[in-house]
Amino acid sequence: MAHASKRSSHRPTRVTSRRAKETAEAGIKKANEMSDDEFIREYLQPSESWTKWTHPQSGDKYTLSLKRAGSSLSEAELEACYNLVEELSGPDYKASSYGWHPESKREEMRSPDLRYILVKADKRTTAASGQDGDDDGDGSGDEAESIQGFASLMPTTEDNLPVIYCYEMQLRPELQGVGLGQRLMNHVLTVAANTPGVEKTMLSCFKRNDGARRFYERMGFETDASSPGDRKLRSGKVVSPEYLILSCGVEGRRR
Repeated sequence: MAHASKRSSHRPTRVTSRRAKETAEAGIKKANEMSDDEFIREYLQPSESWTKWTHPQSGDKYTLSLKRAGSSLSEAELEACYNLVEELSGPDYKASSYGWHPESKREEMRSPDLRYILVKADKRTTAASGQDGDDDGDGSGDEAESIQGFASLMPTTEDNLPVIYCYEMQLRPELQGVGLGQRLMNHVLTVAANTPGVEKTMLSCFKRNDGARRFYERMGFETDASSPGDRKLRSGKVVSPEYLILSCGVEGRRR
């Protein structure tokens, strides 16, 4: 599962009252100040078994965890996530006018308010796949090498509207189409539904990534009003945007 995480600066301005803006900002600030355990308990509200997932075909076992960039997420884990983005989304970036910029992507992924839901293969699964690493006890080695996918999200505001922005949804090919992507996205959508004041989940997706677009549509996402439209040049040529901004409302998901 790969998509663009670039966020557009060309979107309509939303008019809101000062009180509404202050309330939204307070809610987002509270969410971003929480520890991982508090965030999981307050917003993810998972079942006891949320950290465990078994591949329905191979029987391989995986563990899910939530970590915050710049805090509980180690540099080795961050680099493993970056490598997945480069491997799975790099071709889409390189084929676009934006290009692939490693340092700016790493900087984005280090944003301190980003929360990562990591998917790690257990040691037997990692060994069977031929991966290897030395665990130094700091989140490097085996721990980082075992990362097979992740979703990253951030409580933030868009045009003064509190949202959960999903920056990345990345899964290795063998983990796509088997229900894990749906499970990860449901976690993201659950966070949105349980965060006071949040009205929707947003993300960006390259138009050329048909598989990701179909997946997001099945999950209830639609083209957001802020998504860039076609531009007509002075020459008369119409230029279509290379990516879409999609959103999914929280209606029907609140507990």
